[in-house]
Amino acid sequence: MARISGKDGYFKTSFTHGTPAELLGVTQWTLNMSSDNPDSSGMDGDGWRDSVDGLRGWTVSASAHWDSTDTKLVGSDAEIFPGQVLSWVGITDQGYGFTWSGTVVVNSVNVEVSLEGTVDLTIEATGKGAITAPSAELTTTTTTATPA
Repeated sequence: MARISGKDGYFKTSFTHGTPAELLGVTQWTLNMSSDNPDSSGMDGDGWRDSVDGLRGWTVSASAHWDSTDTKLVGSDAEIFPGQVLSWVGITDQGYGFTWSGTVVVNSVNVEVSLEGTVDLTIEATGKGAITAPSAELTTTTTTATPA
């Protein structure tokens, strides 16, 4: 089993026809994929519940430290704003190539200010249509260290 670190992960967004760029200060991002599977059990069944394939969907969220230089959050061109449709890319670790992507609608942007901490924000968005998932193959970038 090979575990990977999330320390080099990315959460990227852009207006739908632009090239996604990294959101600064991200400390965590989450992707949730789901399916509504309606119950199709009947009295003619074997006593076990049955279901049929239903609608699939996905959501993303990210937590970050506010960065006042990040143009995605401030100014007249701020793109991360409720109701905004964006292209989204999530990368687990740049050396391992696990990348998901799709189009999202921003649901909320929550800013938290505390006396003894940093100004932080949480972004939540809902997928629009299908998500592009990583391939089953793990591609790695290998670096060989030379002894001194």
